[in-house]
Amino acid sequence: MVSLNDNKVAELADYHLSPVEFIKFRTHDGMELNAWMIKPANFDPAKKYPALVYTYGGPHAQVVTNAWSGSTFLWHQLMAQKGFAIFAVDNRGSAGRGHLFEEPIHFDLGRRKCPTSGMASHG
Repeated sequence: MVSLNDNKVAELADYHLSPVEFIKFRTHDGMELNAWMIKPANFDPAKKYPALVYTYGGPHAQVVTNAWSGSTFLWHQLMAQKGFAIFAVDNRGSAGRGHLFEEPIHFDLGRRKCPTSGMASHG
């Protein structure tokens, strides 16, 4: 198995892909959420960058995975090369965390999920 972060896939080597950083953070009520970030090349933490927040959360939808995500991944890489920081978060109710994580948004999607998305993008 080859990691894309290592740029060892010959067909992708010329593109100088930025690494995907997997992170976890806690919401205001203590819920731990998974996220990833792709920083622009030559990232300087002292500078501010425009951000693209990739939102595809919802019941059973998971975007934070350590797997190839096809053309979406390449588009995110293109935007990072153009100077954007790219961020995605698995909202409450996303797959991969078990029934207890998915269930709280059942019949309560807007009140529980939407604030999470906003908190994630405000750091």
